[in-house]
Amino acid sequence: MTGQESWLTFAFIAGGGLAVVLMGWLASRASKAGRGKHYASQCVACSKKHEVFDCTFVQDNATGKLEGVARCSAFDDPERIKCEENCVDEINQTNA
Repeated sequence: MTGQESWLTFAFIAGGGLAVVLMGWLASRASKAGRGKHYASQCVACSKKHEVFDCTFVQDNATGKLEGVARCSAFDDPERIKCEENCVDEINQTNA
């Protein structure tokens, strides 16, 4: 190249970099709970262990009902839920 079209290479590289940054930004804004859902945190009295635990639930935006437990401080690994998630049904019944 003699310098007249050297800006074209830069334009392609900059455009590709901008596209990657834009896709990363859009992906970071997406809810990890899923489309149409969000996380809701509450302190919950567990009916099985008879203690109060800090839990994070997946809640549907349209209905407002809880769909499951994402995290619970009752377990050694809070993201690995090992129970029947009875608290979800209890909370949905009290909010109905």
